Amino acid sequence: MASDEPEATRGDLPPDVTRQDPGGPRRPLDAPLHGEAPPPAVPEEELRRRFGTGPGHEAPGMWDPATVAGPRRRSRSASWAGIAVSLAVIGGVLYWIQAREQAAVRVEKVKVEAPEGVLACDKETRSRTVRLTATLTLNGGSGEIRYRWRQSDSGPGPMMKAEVSTGQKTLLVPLSWQVSGQGRTSLIGTFELRSPAAQEASASFEYSCR
Repeated sequence: MASDEPEATRGDLPPDVTRQDPGGPRRPLDAPLHGEAPPPAVPEEELRRRFGTGPGHEAPGMWDPATVAGPRRRSRSASWAGIAVSLAVIGGVLYWIQAREQAAVRVEKVKVEAPEGVLACDKETRSRTVRLTATLTLNGGSGEIRYRWRQSDSGPGPMMKAEVSTGQKTLLVPLSWQVSGQGRTSLIGTFELRSPAAQEASASFEYSCR
């Protein structure tokens, strides 16, 4: 029995549609239609990240425990290196401070000596010159020393200074004291050190003139 519906012909089909043989090969579902661009290819690394590597393959490097622990080891090594550098810097600063202190002159001890016994005057001039000596024990550094003598019969003298060279261990500072007059008296000479650090020492002697 003939159908009342008209039979479609090739001319009735849209221009972008073709007839396929039912027994022929079928188009894959994911194949692009006529006129469409093919989907972009997914990189192999992206496929591994999404679906894994499958049996028989090594785990990706991002999951390797050694790879994960590597930055931690490097971080610890960097921390220890930083600590070592800091200690070295601190040690260098302390050494520099100590070396600088040793390089600067320092007076360890001051001792004043005067003649012993009764010192008689000259009969003609009715006077005598008495020599006192201050002995300074040094640390071997270099620098400037400021000092003055103080005499019991006349008060303090002018401020003086002396240059000390590196390696010098002793400095002698003399005082020539002109004593005059008649009678017998005890006099005291005092050495006053003002710098690098204040300290003083004294000695006495007997003077007689008749």
